[in-house]
Amino acid sequence: MINTITMKIRDIILEDVDMSWWREQDALYNPTALDYANKQVKRDNIINKDSKGTKVFTKPVRKSQAPFSNVPKQDDAKSPGYTGNVDVKVRAGHIDKDEGNALVK
Repeated sequence: MINTITMKIRDIILEDVDMSWWREQDALYNPTALDYANKQVKRDNIINKDSKGTKVFTKPVRKSQAPFSNVPKQDDAKSPGYTGNVDVKVRAGHIDKDEGNALVK
């Protein structure tokens, strides 16, 4: 084990070296990381057990929704944010006062 620890980084990068000894060393100092690594190995085995390559997941399509509009419905109470927005547009001159009053009512 001493020989594998003192192995040069260049040898580790360039050769196919068994690095399983690192798990034992890591378990001594960081047991949480070892638990995470073990869970990841289990996940990989579950995902890849039936496939020869990369597993493809499909996501269900959401039901279509009505388009969003920030304009309140005719009978609903107008929120303070909406009335403030209309008031700002009136004061800025983008809409006239009569149109602003009609929107807020």
